[in-house]
Amino acid sequence: MFLEGDCSSLNVYSNSRNTQEWSRPMDYRWGKQKKRSVWKGIAAGVIGGLAAAYTMSKFEEVYGKASKSLIGKEPRAGEGEDPTVKTADKLSRTFAGHRLGRSEKKRAKAIVHYAFASALGGAYGGAAEVAPVLKKMCGVPFGAAVFVGTEDVALPMLKLSKKPWEYAVPRHLSLLGAHCVYGLTTELVRRGVRRIF
Repeated sequence: MFLEGDCSSLNVYSNSRNTQEWSRPMDYRWGKQKKRSVWKGIAAGVIGGLAAAYTMSKFEEVYGKASKSLIGKEPRAGEGEDPTVKTADKLSRTFAGHRLGRSEKKRAKAIVHYAFASALGGAYGGAAEVAPVLKKMCGVPFGAAVFVGTEDVALPMLKLSKKPWEYAVPRHLSLLGAHCVYGLTTELVRRGVRRIF
């Protein structure tokens, strides 16, 4: 199963003869073996993080629609304002000195979402160059760690969301799934970009 290794079973060029070669750190199928480069890893991670933010948003959209049709409501129904919007508003008040208007909130939410996702992706990409073990299980543990670090720790500490135990289980499952999709996408895109340069 691909989650036991570092995505080698997702490689369409893999065969039984070179599977062990593929699992070595920084061994890429196209061209010569790449040297580790933290800067290139960061750049690849930023690109992966941007792609993953988009994929994560689409996953949440589909999951929300499926939940609504199955149980009659979305997992985040009745929560109030989104923590990303609260973050954008807080940043706007702190640095620009004004509250966001209703029309500005949607755009500001997207900016904060993509900026945060690309920053985390860059940090992951740079770290993966130095510690290849982070790439194990195709970035899914990275996504789960982002979920715990943001949704369960940072946002409640900053009073941008309620405590984790105050939310229903479906909400946690939806967010955990979305963040695992984020981690998986970040790793797959990062890996593809690093193959190119």
